[in-house]
Amino acid sequence: VCSSDLPAPEAMAHIGPVMVVEDEPLIRKAMVEWLQSDGWQVAEAATDTDALQAADEHHPAIVVCDVSLGSTRSGVWVASQLLGRRDPPVVVYATSHDLLPVDVTLREGVSAYLLKPFKRDALLNAVSTAEAELLARRRRVSATQAYRAEIATRRAYLQRLISSMEAWERSDPATIVASNARIRRELGWEPGHDDLEKIVRQALSAWRRPGSPGMAPP
Repeated sequence: VCSSDLPAPEAMAHIGPVMVVEDEPLIRKAMVEWLQSDGWQVAEAATDTDALQAADEHHPAIVVCDVSLGSTRSGVWVASQLLGRRDPPVVVYATSHDLLPVDVTLREGVSAYLLKPFKRDALLNAVSTAEAELLARRRRVSATQAYRAEIATRRAYLQRLISSMEAWERSDPATIVASNARIRRELGWEPGHDDLEKIVRQALSAWRRPGSPGMAPP
């Protein structure tokens, strides 16, 4: 793997490293220097194998990849391997061809295309566009994760509420009072009367006595 000297992380003003995959040494050197002059950390590779190894080592946020890599597998193949990863980079293709296959141009994760020969500003603009796309993607991911966390919290709350209601129903006082056997079992209390109707009549009688707290004044 051929990698440029990466500056210290604190010197980086951008979202993450850029990896340049280009088999022409002079073109690759110019691209690396242009990106570094704009404050980017840069890794570089000349072949498909080097590109995958550099990606494993540096975890680039953006990959500027030549479509044709000489005798090795194409840059399109390299990009497809990187785009299939869990946290894929954003890809910028560099090509000498005016037209690219539809499956390349429409591939999700491909942000821009650079037609060779291109100048410094074109490269930096393409990479800035890719950076903006990556930031937008990460915001969407964060929003989705926050939404799912909120749903999980509400689901857990509802489950606790349902469990509390079910527990309350199982210990319904009306059911306990209506069953002497359950009073004994649930509360360990021995009722004074076995007949519920008699209990109700005595309660009503006490309520109707003059001076009873539950009796309205005449």
